Amino acid sequence: MGCSTRPNPSVDGQAPASLREERAHKLTDSLVLGHHGFLADLGEASTPLWLRGEYEGGVELEGATWARPSSSTFALLVPWHEQAVTLPPHDAGAAVSSRVFVQARLHGLRDGRAAVYLNGKLAGSWAFSRGETRVVVAQGGAAELSQGLNELVVHAALGKHKESAFLIDWVHVASGDADPHYAAPTRREALGSATLNGDSKPIVALRGASFARWVGAIAPGTRLKGALALSSAGSAKVVIRRLRDSEPPKVLVEQVLDAPSAKEWQPIDVEVEGVGGATEIASIEVSVPQAASGVRVEVGDLRLVEPRDGVVATQRRGTARVVLVVLGSWPTATTQTPTGPIDLPNWSSLTQRGALFSRHRASSTREGSSLASVLSGLHPSEHGVSAPGLILPKDVQTVADLARQASVPTVAFSANPTAGPAFGFSRGWDTMKNFSPVREATVQTFEGATEWVRAHKDERFFLMVHARGGHPPWDISERDLKDLPPANYSGGLDPRRAGETLSKARSIPKHFTDADRTRAWAAYAYALRREDDSLGQFVRELAKVDDLRDTTLIVTGDVGIVPHASVPLAPVDGLDETALSIPLVVIAPGVPNGVVMSASSSVDVAATLVASLGLELPKHFHGEDLFLRATQEQTSERPVVAFDRGTYSIRWADFVVSGREFSDARFCFTRVDPHCASDVRGSYPIALEALLGQLVLLRGMKVRVAQESVFLDPVTLDQLTAWGLGVKRKK
Repeated sequence: MGCSTRPNPSVDGQAPASLREERAHKLTDSLVLGHHGFLADLGEASTPLWLRGEYEGGVELEGATWARPSSSTFALLVPWHEQAVTLPPHDAGAAVSSRVFVQARLHGLRDGRAAVYLNGKLAGSWAFSRGETRVVVAQGGAAELSQGLNELVVHAALGKHKESAFLIDWVHVASGDADPHYAAPTRREALGSATLNGDSKPIVALRGASFARWVGAIAPGTRLKGALALSSAGSAKVVIRRLRDSEPPKVLVEQVLDAPSAKEWQPIDVEVEGVGGATEIASIEVSVPQAASGVRVEVGDLRLVEPRDGVVATQRRGTARVVLVVLGSWPTATTQTPTGPIDLPNWSSLTQRGALFSRHRASSTREGSSLASVLSGLHPSEHGVSAPGLILPKDVQTVADLARQASVPTVAFSANPTAGPAFGFSRGWDTMKNFSPVREATVQTFEGATEWVRAHKDERFFLMVHARGGHPPWDISERDLKDLPPANYSGGLDPRRAGETLSKARSIPKHFTDADRTRAWAAYAYALRREDDSLGQFVRELAKVDDLRDTTLIVTGDVGIVPHASVPLAPVDGLDETALSIPLVVIAPGVPNGVVMSASSSVDVAATLVASLGLELPKHFHGEDLFLRATQEQTSERPVVAFDRGTYSIRWADFVVSGREFSDARFCFTRVDPHCASDVRGSYPIALEALLGQLVLLRGMKVRVAQESVFLDPVTLDQLTAWGLGVKRKK
C-alpha cells in the first residue's frame, strides 16, 4: 500500500490541459461482443457483465482460456437490444422468441448436469463428463429473452469435496435453432492490432453476423472517430448506430467495404450528439450484418471525442495550508426540512466565495466509512470500514500519512466518536484532539481549531476539523429550550440525550409523536445556527493569515439527512439516496466561484487534498482532483458509487441502481423520482446496462487489508450511546 510522494507536475504550476486538447474515450476497453446473438467469453478477465458467483479466470487448457466456477451457482447478465444482426426492432421488456437456447463450451471436471435459467425460467440443462470438452446446448424450456438486460443463472452442485463441476470457455445466448458446429469468436481473437501502409491501430475484428457494443455517457457535441478496413479481399457491410433509451436508433455509418478496404484504412468521423442538451447514457453498436466467407471487418482505434473548447486555462498549484472541514448531518442547498429553509449566513458566504459542487455524494451513509474514503481515496469495499464496529486498518494509507511523509505538520479536531481514535482515525496526525459528545460542547471543536490556527499561522500545515454539525446530542440552554417549538412541549426529547432517544424511536415509531418531530427539527435548526457561527469564526481566523491566497479550504459533509424519515436524524440503514447527498465547497487559488454541476464523491476529496498539498496522487486513489472539474466549462458525466455492508449504490447522470445482486437491484430515474421510490428497469435498459457494467468493475475492488473490530472501552461505549448508535454494555 506504500507509494511515493514525488512532486506532481499537475500541481506545480503547469496547466492541466491545452485549450485545444481532445478528450477521447477509447471504446475497445469495455466492449460487449456478439455473434449470431449474445456471446460472453468467460475465460477472459476483461469480459464485462460477470454478476455473481466465485470463480477463477484465465485457466489455460487446450490452447484456450477458461473460467473455473468455485460455487454451485453463478450468473451473468445478457444484454439484448434491437441487435441489427439478429433481430428486428422490439419494445423494451417485450419477449423475443419462445425458441431460446443457451450454448456453452465446457470441459468436465467430473460427471454431472447443470440447470440453466433465464430470468428465473428454466432454459434447459447442460450435461458434462469428466475430462471431456464439448459444446453443450440448453433448450426446450419455458425461458424467454426480453429486450434489455436478462439474468442467466447456472446451477451445478459441487462435488463431495467441494470441487468445481466444470471449466467454461464461452456462453452463447440466442433465439432460433442452435448450430451444433458453432465456433465462437473469442475476445482474444476479436481484440488486437492491425497495420495497413505502415499505420498500426488497435482493432476489433468482426465476422459476418457479429456486433460489438459500448455503453456509457455521451456529452453534447461528441463525435465518433476511427477507421474501417477488411482483413482480406472481399466485401462486407458495416452499420454503426447510436442506441438510446426511449428513442429510435440513430444510424451513424452504413457502408459497404470492398477490395480497396483491405489495403488502406477508411476513416470515420461522424457526429454522435448535436451541440446543446445534456449528457446522456447511450450505446454505440458496430454490427456486420453481411461479410464474405473468411473476411473480417477491422474496426480501428474507435473512440468518442468530446468538444475541445471546455477547458479553462487556469494553472493548478499546491498551497502552503490545506484545511478540510467535515460537517456532520449538514443540509445541502436542495435539502428542505419540514420546518423550511434554515438561515446559515456563514455557510452561504462560503458557497458564494468558492466552487459549490451541487451533486456531491458520500461514499456511505455511515460517518466513519464516508470519512475513511475522504482520507484514503478508496471505496468502503476496499478500505474495510464497511460495517459497524470496524476500524480503519493500519495498512490503509491516508492523506495524513502522505502529508507527514512530506514533512507537512498535520493536526485534527474531531467531535465524531465513530471517526475518532478508537476507530483508528488518529493515525497519521501529529496531533488529534477528540471532543466527547458526552462531556464537551459542540462549539469546542471549532474553538480548538481556531486557537491552533492562530498559534501556527506562519507555518505550513494540513488541518482537519470533523465537527458535530447538526448531529445530536444538541447543546441548548434551558432559556433557549423554552423558546423552541412546539409551544408547551411536554414530550421526552431531551437535547443532551436526543441521539439515544431518536435511535430507540426507530424501533417503536408509534411512541414518537408529531410534537416530538417538531421539537427534533427545531433543535436541529438551533444546532446548525450555532455551528454556523463557529464555522464563520474559524474561517475568519483562517482568512487573517493571507485572505486564503495560499490556502486550500474544503468544506463538506460526512452523511446527509433524510427529511422525509418517520424518525428524523436517526442513524440511516442502507444507502438512501437523500442521505448520500452532502454539501461540498472548494476554495483555492485559481478555483472560480460558482456552482459545479458535475458529479463528485468522497474519493474525489481525497485526490483534491493530495493535489493541494503538492504531492503525487497514489495509484490506488480512485478520485479525481476537483480543481479540474471546477475549472472546466464542460465535463464528462461519470459514475459515483457508495457501499454499505454488502450493498451498493451507483449513480450515473440521472440514474441510480442499488442492491446486492441484479435480481434484487432497484433502478430509478432521479430526474422524476428523487427518492428512488419506483423501479424503471424495463423503461431504461441501456442505462441499466451501463450502471451494472460499472458494478462488475467495482465488485473486483475487494478489501485489501485485514479488517479489525473496535475495542469498546467504557469511554467509547458512552460516546457511541450518546451518539445514538444504541450500544449496550455487556454485564
